[in-house]
Amino acid sequence: MAAQKKSTAAPKRAAPKKTAPQKKAAMGKGRADFGAPIEQYFEQLPPEKLAPLEELRAIVESTVPKAESGLKWGAPFYTIDGKMLCALGALKHEVAISFFGPPEVFKDPKGQLQGKGSDYRVLKVKDGNTIDAPSVKRWLKAAVAAAK
Repeated sequence: MAAQKKSTAAPKRAAPKKTAPQKKAAMGKGRADFGAPIEQYFEQLPPEKLAPLEELRAIVESTVPKAESGLKWGAPFYTIDGKMLCALGALKHEVAISFFGPPEVFKDPKGQLQGKGSDYRVLKVKDGNTIDAPSVKRWLKAAVAAAK
């Protein structure tokens, strides 16, 4: 019988199993402002952002009077029957309104909407530009229909 050589190499170890990163405990608690009234958001805005966002807010509230408002992720959101309808926000050089629903429901012949997501579109209003209220109303109605 032939003699077997002893191996000097270290035995191979199995790679450790990969696990999903653990969520922080605070994430389960949510944001402190979640569901808070949206007035506090508007109170902290500079005048050049406040005016167009107040105009968008008025359009939303007059077009969909049954919509409920509250803060989510630090921004004003509107919901209808518990489903997201739209969100408002101040950005660096513009303000925006996001409409939630399948993109195909938001007819946009003027090419004003942006976004590549599968469940929303965004209208950005540059500082000093006017808001196309009839289009915003049409998109809000489409978002309401999509939420049903």
